[in-house]
Amino acid sequence: MKIIVACSGRGGPDDMVSPVFGRCQTFTAVTTSGSEILDTDIRENFSRDAAGSAGINATREVLSMGADLAMSGNFGPNVTEILTTEGIGLIMIEEMSVQEAVMKYLRGEIAESPHTSDPPERQDVRNNRFICPKCGCTMPGKARSMKCPNCGAGML
Repeated sequence: MKIIVACSGRGGPDDMVSPVFGRCQTFTAVTTSGSEILDTDIRENFSRDAAGSAGINATREVLSMGADLAMSGNFGPNVTEILTTEGIGLIMIEEMSVQEAVMKYLRGEIAESPHTSDPPERQDVRNNRFICPKCGCTMPGKARSMKCPNCGAGML
């Protein structure tokens, strides 16, 4: 299993879980088997200083890392929707190290966070915009069956 943890600092097992996902400093990818940590890999979050769409861009990075599960203090609504649509579990947790958080999960002491996820045809009624879960493209629209003009995926 690959667990991606949003980190507050340089990343790694001793770093702290970040209170935010899209603007965290780094991601630590933790590869596990059973109840053991096999390997860790650290990646800088280049989206953290983006003027906009930091969460969506960070989500692309997490998807490219092959995540099965993501941990952070908080996930925004677009991030939650994209990751859960892709079948990635979410754990909202704060104030502990990456290693402590992962080990607590592996021992069954913490579970995936309950979240509400609208169906894939969800339209963002706040601004009448749709988002592509694959490439992050956004566009206005009214039809629930819209396709992304960039990659052809169904818009959310």
